[in-house]
Amino acid sequence: MPLRASIFAPSSARPSRAGAVLDAMIAQASEIIDFAAAKRHLSRMVVSEVMTNTQAAALLAAISQKRDRDAFATLFDFLAPRLKHQCMRFGCSADVAEDLVQDTFVAVWRKADQFDPARGDAFAWIYRINVNLRVDRARRGKLASQASDLDPASAA
Repeated sequence: MPLRASIFAPSSARPSRAGAVLDAMIAQASEIIDFAAAKRHLSRMVVSEVMTNTQAAALLAAISQKRDRDAFATLFDFLAPRLKHQCMRFGCSADVAEDLVQDTFVAVWRKADQFDPARGDAFAWIYRINVNLRVDRARRGKLASQASDLDPASAA
């Protein structure tokens, strides 16, 4: 019996020593891991791993026309981790990245009626909002540091 088949075979069909070790490892892992929670998490991941631009545009339309909170939550669940990762890739700390994602979705909620699918992709529109907010924050920080360098009161 090949190794892979022996791992998934019933314990009675496994070689005795390897089977006993594997059974002990599985029993120990099942005590540590909440398999039901892991399965729920994986099922959400599989559902949320794929979203087309058309689906995102439909969600934005629902947000703008009906103020649909479920559509907003779906869009948030899909894009928030991706936006946070993008912010962190460009040098933001985790806290700043989370703030930027929150600000991005506040802007999406407020400006959803300004999205025009004929002019571009929904994902590009949301990512552009995020990039603009990141640039604004960087400029604000740079201007604040320059102002503190020039302020004679802070030098004293």
